[in-house]
Amino acid sequence: MARRLVLKTGLNIVLACNIPKDSPMLEAAAERKLIEKLRGLGYVRPRAGEANTSTAQ
Repeated sequence: MARRLVLKTGLNIVLACNIPKDSPMLEAAAERKLIEKLRGLGYVRPRAGEANTSTAQ
């Protein structure tokens, strides 16, 4: 999961999690939530297709 987050964000990420290997849906949901939180904190820029309300007028 950390490798995918690095590719998606361009950040250096160290990740420890306790998600069972037989739960890919749980892992995907956790990854989506982490990306969402990183975007909310300003660590990840929104994708090009997403509207940016602060600059769009």
